[in-house]
Amino acid sequence: MKRRKFIGLIGAAGAGSLLVGYAIAPSFEKTLEQIIRESIRGLELESGAVASFLNEAEEEGVLNQYDLSKQEFIKAHHLLKNKMFTLPYEHKYLQMRDDLVGKFLLSTDFFINKMNTTRTVKYLGLYDPYSRPCTNPFSSVYYNG
Repeated sequence: MKRRKFIGLIGAAGAGSLLVGYAIAPSFEKTLEQIIRESIRGLELESGAVASFLNEAEEEGVLNQYDLSKQEFIKAHHLLKNKMFTLPYEHKYLQMRDDLVGKFLLSTDFFINKMNTTRTVKYLGLYDPYSRPCTNPFSSVYYNG
């Protein structure tokens, strides 16, 4: 077998495996749901809280900041994370993940209930400091006494 044919076969096999991997990979919304659930594993959520958050975020255009390249970037990092090696720009993935999980937690009553991990966390509504300016979950009112 000649070198060109070998390289062509390897390229075709690689492209085929990428297509199959892309076809069986979960959707972006499913990936976001998995990321949120894995990040807050110790908390008990009311049923449908994550789905409500993602639906409202989609309606309000919060998820529009993730264009196709960012969506694929997040999906790839989420699917290929392991302890053996890290993908390039993992710190950027961690920043995006933490922003998403933080936005979700701010949209719940977790901070209002003084970060009580024994209570069921309820979804209140998409957090927007401009529409709810009087709620400051990090105020000392919640943590004194």
